[in-house]
Amino acid sequence: MFPPPPPRKSRLGKLLLYSSLVAVAAVYGYWKFITFHNFPPEVADKLRQGLYAEGTAGGFDYKTALFHYLEALEEADKVGLHALSDEYTGLQLKIAEMYEKLDMKNEAKMVYKELGIAYITALTDDNVIPLELRPHIIQRDLRVALKTAYLESATNPQLAKIGLMVHFRLAQDEVAKKSPELAKMINGSNKQRNINIPLSLDGGVNNDYADAWKPFRDELFNARDMFVALCIATGDIGLAIQTKLTSTEWMAVSGYDASETLMSFYNAGAIFYLQAEELEVRDHEKKPTISSDGQIKSAAELAHISMGQASACFSAVLSLIKKLPSRLRRDSDIDDVQALATYGLGVIALHKGNLDKASELLRESRLRAKGCGYTDLAKNADIELEKLEKALQARKENKDINVLEEVKPVSPAISLASDTKKNHPTTVEK
Repeated sequence: MFPPPPPRKSRLGKLLLYSSLVAVAAVYGYWKFITFHNFPPEVADKLRQGLYAEGTAGGFDYKTALFHYLEALEEADKVGLHALSDEYTGLQLKIAEMYEKLDMKNEAKMVYKELGIAYITALTDDNVIPLELRPHIIQRDLRVALKTAYLESATNPQLAKIGLMVHFRLAQDEVAKKSPELAKMINGSNKQRNINIPLSLDGGVNNDYADAWKPFRDELFNARDMFVALCIATGDIGLAIQTKLTSTEWMAVSGYDASETLMSFYNAGAIFYLQAEELEVRDHEKKPTISSDGQIKSAAELAHISMGQASACFSAVLSLIKKLPSRLRRDSDIDDVQALATYGLGVIALHKGNLDKASELLRESRLRAKGCGYTDLAKNADIELEKLEKALQARKENKDINVLEEVKPVSPAISLASDTKKNHPTTVEK
């Protein structure tokens, strides 16, 4: 297995802006939590004590804060606060947050699971939640489901995968109800393996289609991305590919920028490459392999097919970028995807032993990466080019070396979290 790829780039300006926003959001969040929720006086009093204890003035006393939040939840039960209201579930989330800060992960996970079950039970009963509130509840459900899967994945990624799927499928079904066209697309994409997916990236968006995913669009695609990561972690790369290709198709009609959709398509290619690597390992171990259509084929043959699919994805990304209107190509994130896709093709050429082509593509990737400030990718291309130059020089001198063993290319980056510019949450919004 090759060493891990470079992470996505970090730009200082965005980092400083993000830090400032986090600080402002923390202050605003404290004020909003008290003033914009309709807490009964008995509950609000306990809540204020909890917020004070966990803050700077209270010395970050999370144990005391937890005690007050549990008291607040008891008061909420006494006054009959609705168990699915933002106020009641917000208290549950504060309790789970304190458990996490006290390193009581199992207790936190139980709270998240309890809340998730309450949401899914209510959402599957058409008589519990008013129609106009369903999108909001689905959004909150997905946030809790993501957090639950994140905690569960540390010990049982298979269970985390199954649990997460239940929640995002319900959200998909909600979108499908909005129009026959969306229903046909969503219900027909369950076995998506074809990379020739219809992508219209000219900037024109059907507002009715885009509105159908609101307000939980980002949460849904984040959940699907985490599902892809869990599929890879549990060895189900075929399902990871299928899910990623489907997500890419849906992103094109849900209002995402072209750069985000193209990054998703690039990631599908990166997973194909990962599958090819796995199959090559199986080939060395002489293990029998069954293809996606149920036929028994050699691992080497399937690895060749997967590598071809990876190459086709990267090439398609570059082709789609060339067809973009100039106003969209000015997006700096498009430059990132272009550099990555070029790098991916260079790695494949290197893998196949086509050193001259690999050198050309890696040099182009390095140039593009430097041009858009993608320093980690530029450094990675430099490392590969240095190895490549040594191999080319050895070939000129007719030295008897194994070129591929000497080079050992790094796999294309799988930046799953960057598709929608949102990392999987480590906290859930109250």
